[in-house]
Amino acid sequence: MAKQPAAKKIPEERKAASIALLSEKGVPVLESLPTIESEDEAGQRSEDELRAQILALSMVWLRAHFAATGRPHKEFLRAFEPLRADAEEALGDTQLAFIDDPRPSDEDTTDALWTIEAIAALLWAGGLLKKLDWPTTPADPAALEPLIEAAIGGEKLHLRSTSDLLDQADLYYRLLWAVVQKQVDGPASPINGSIVYERARAFGWLTQPEVEWERVDMTT
Repeated sequence: MAKQPAAKKIPEERKAASIALLSEKGVPVLESLPTIESEDEAGQRSEDELRAQILALSMVWLRAHFAATGRPHKEFLRAFEPLRADAEEALGDTQLAFIDDPRPSDEDTTDALWTIEAIAALLWAGGLLKKLDWPTTPADPAALEPLIEAAIGGEKLHLRSTSDLLDQADLYYRLLWAVVQKQVDGPASPINGSIVYERARAFGWLTQPEVEWERVDMTT
């Protein structure tokens, strides 16, 4: 007997599940925050789009890493220029400017280092990262490196379902509200705001194929 497809979640079910988890984790919620799109309304990125975005964000993170560790800009260009052509279509204007800046500011460099969290979300979406941990502890770049290399190198991606992506998109939409509204702060916070911000952008991009990375709506 053929296996019946799982019933689609309605947005209200997804919202309720997110709120229940956030309440369990001690994260403040805004009950009136609206639902996100349904499975019928949402889109999904292609494997090629996902692979290109992982490469583009990796270029941004690597530029930040070189800057943070005091390695010369020309060394970065020499090492990664061969990858630029493949990444360029997915790189936004701000990202390109950062990559080409020989002396980026400390603030821009710190912001770009957090890109590793968006990369982790994309690796999870592509089935290469098995689990996306709760957003408290920053990702370990060394642990993600072989997965990034696999994605860039053309290893088959196993894209997660639209339903799974929307589960995360809804959750991070509500987490982002808590961060933006400063409902969570300090060393005892149940979430890390920088991790939430990067993952929220990643899941917004994944479920809205018509929107460029730098134009994902980050308001709540």
